[in-house]
Amino acid sequence: MSPVLPNEVMAVHVAFLEPHLRVAGGIRRVLELGNELVRRGHQVTYLLPSSEPLACDWMECLGRIDHIEACFQRPFDVLVFNEESQWALADLFKRVDLTVYYILSYAVLYDKAGSRQSYRYPVDLRLANSNWTADCIEQEIGVRPIVVLGGANSKHFRPVKVAKRYDVLTYGSERPVKGTAEVEEACRRVGARLEKYEGKNLPQERMAYEYCAAKVFAVGSYVEGFGQPGFEALVCGVPLVTTDNGGCREYAIDEETALVVPPKDVDALAAAIQRLLNDHELASRLRRNGLKLVEEKFGGWSECARRFEEIVSARLDARRRLTLAIDRSYSDRRWETHRRIRAAQVAAYTRTIPLPAAGAGEDEQGGRSERELTSVITLSWDQRHYTEKFVESVRANTDMPHELIIVDNGSEGATQSYVQEAADKHLLNPENVGFAKGMNQGAELAEGKYLAFVNNDTVLPEAWLSRLLDTINGTDRVGIVTPTVTAGGSFVTVRAESHDIVREILPFSLPPAGVCYVMPRSTFDDVGGWCEEYRLGGAEDVDLCFTMWARGWRVLVDERVLVEHQSKGTAGAQLENWEEIWRQNRELLIDRWSAAEPLSVGTDEEVEALLEEVRVKTHGVAEIGPLLDELGARLAGQAQERARERAMLAAGVAQSWRETARQREVAANLRKRLSASILRQIYSRYLGKRLQALGIAPLLRRILGISSGGK
Repeated sequence: MSPVLPNEVMAVHVAFLEPHLRVAGGIRRVLELGNELVRRGHQVTYLLPSSEPLACDWMECLGRIDHIEACFQRPFDVLVFNEESQWALADLFKRVDLTVYYILSYAVLYDKAGSRQSYRYPVDLRLANSNWTADCIEQEIGVRPIVVLGGANSKHFRPVKVAKRYDVLTYGSERPVKGTAEVEEACRRVGARLEKYEGKNLPQERMAYEYCAAKVFAVGSYVEGFGQPGFEALVCGVPLVTTDNGGCREYAIDEETALVVPPKDVDALAAAIQRLLNDHELASRLRRNGLKLVEEKFGGWSECARRFEEIVSARLDARRRLTLAIDRSYSDRRWETHRRIRAAQVAAYTRTIPLPAAGAGEDEQGGRSERELTSVITLSWDQRHYTEKFVESVRANTDMPHELIIVDNGSEGATQSYVQEAADKHLLNPENVGFAKGMNQGAELAEGKYLAFVNNDTVLPEAWLSRLLDTINGTDRVGIVTPTVTAGGSFVTVRAESHDIVREILPFSLPPAGVCYVMPRSTFDDVGGWCEEYRLGGAEDVDLCFTMWARGWRVLVDERVLVEHQSKGTAGAQLENWEEIWRQNRELLIDRWSAAEPLSVGTDEEVEALLEEVRVKTHGVAEIGPLLDELGARLAGQAQERARERAMLAAGVAQSWRETARQREVAANLRKRLSASILRQIYSRYLGKRLQALGIAPLLRRILGISSGGK
């Protein structure tokens, strides 16, 4: 293959960090870009999780494919990632000159795990696949990525003459956010025959024939970073009806190149489809204009690769000149600083505890009794491939006596058939009863001394269970022990590699996500199980941790175990209103824990008497410290560590002290402790209720920066 690099551009080795190489619009983009980079003389390597096969069997892949963990020490000129949940892995690549985040969508809109953290991750260069994506990111973080538009492979996508077999063609993804249900309903209303190509596994060279067999191509997506299927339809000369999903604005101009309708508006979608089927002159005009726009604005993947090469080469050149001029260790110091910041964040919410002895809890013969069974409980809701990988890892890597219980939450028939075959015990719900109730149902079937509640979009490592049980049996009053995970929304548990550390999460601080909770059955029964008041999923894990803390149990993170986690692989892929469900559950969590009673901090009379005592006794700033300590000690009781902090907070805001540097310092510390939005609202509502009788709620709101119109 002859390289086509300009003389002033050096060949580079580009690594693409990807979650998989299966059929998906974002994966097509990086494969096409990588292929063009190889044709231009660069080296390309695709890095995948260990659970993924080192193959791409649906389209051409000219780059090498390797597993992520095998390449941490390999030198790469450029490391590119685009999957939000993989941002933490970039830290582990020690010999990378330039880290690039190629942002393919504003994933905050569908609550994709790790999206907000990934946008703020300190990369060298941010790229975006459309101006809409770039606008959203700029609004989110104040920095606008450079736009590098994609294209379509002219070998596979072009106008061809074939018989029109379909009235309407659509991609047909089952994910609700793709709007397939709306397209189906719109076609039903106008009597149009609809065809879906998702799942046909068509060879790439047949894609143009599939597109051109349709009179109209319809896109129903609620949100798209670019919208590759709609663009490919335009390239093939097929009249396009699309929702205004954001990314399509690069090519879909209403009444010029496409008919554009609001998302979720079935009436408008049906009317637009009907217009194009009936008005041949309109369809022909949109077709001509679309092909003209593609020719004038998009240069295909070769232009995409050229622009990528130009931007990256300029950044690399500047970086290398700077490095040579000042210090070759610049990159190492930069990542070390970032790691220190993250370590400080983790330390603020946790404390390190002694490692448990290996084999803690073994009997006199050096093994655990067969009676000490662990019940591994998971839920399934379609997305069968996740459950299959999870079951394989349970059977291969669980080194202790166990039973596997799967509760199915209303999956289609094939998934339920698999559940019946794969599980030791199973329960088939006719509909989705939610995370909490489903897990409680699994617990009712369980016979184990220990319960392991695990998400089905995980892959468990070797010896995961023995290590977690050692931690439970080698540490006092353990309520929950959780491993670290490769992806998720909480920095308390997200890691890129395992460590020989066990941490205790400080009571009532930042609970770990409920990806994998292991606990004694007796403790689970003591706290009453999962709270079933929460809708479907979200916040029930926080509630369970709060209940554990309120009853004096400890919550631990065992960093010796690292679980591969997809993060919202099941619910996130199927719930179109995930964000609204989380908002409602969040409000429920705040309301449940704003009251004083569940925390057992003390009776109203006791707290008010102590606060009044502080108000009377305290006359100067110097006396505040000892009195707060005394107040905290009297209120703590039964190892309620958080009560002391609450008491100190209450006493602090009760003072009518003059404006001093000390006051500003304490107020700043209070705000820091309440920086997490959920905890802030819980604590502020709690204190607002308890201090209302003292008439100092306005002072509380002023110090905490809470609007007087808020709850």
